[in-house]
Amino acid sequence: MSLSKDSPIAFSVPGRPRPQPRPRAYVRGRRAGVYHPTDDFCAQYRRRIGRKALSLFGERDPLEGPVSLAIHFHFPRPKKHFYQRKSGPVIREDAPIFHTFKPDLDNLAKAVKDALTDSGVIKDDSQVVQAMLAKDWIIYGVGFTEIELIPIQ
Repeated sequence: MSLSKDSPIAFSVPGRPRPQPRPRAYVRGRRAGVYHPTDDFCAQYRRRIGRKALSLFGERDPLEGPVSLAIHFHFPRPKKHFYQRKSGPVIREDAPIFHTFKPDLDNLAKAVKDALTDSGVIKDDSQVVQAMLAKDWIIYGVGFTEIELIPIQ
């Protein structure tokens, strides 16, 4: 299925959301440098996003104008958020409502934007002029990411 160039692209990517590792600086003696840490989990996550986006986007040139991006990251709750009952697990009353823990929202968004750029859906992540980002908990499953990319006229 191929969409028109002005159509929104909306899809979901299964799997735990992964942040984009940031460059790290170091000093050794009189030498200073910067390196980019590698993260195989993030690389796999970015490839899954790219493949899914390309399957909807089709074979065409990357979007060149401004775009709006909405991303919703869903994380699995850790076991310590639950207690056991005969009827099954129940969320503790003191379990946090909001996902205020690492990874940071901006690093998660950077991984998605880089995946869309690397896959050729958008030309550059600087095209994103509007973004709606959210992260929350899910009760069951391993997590997933919902992405919507809307070209702006």
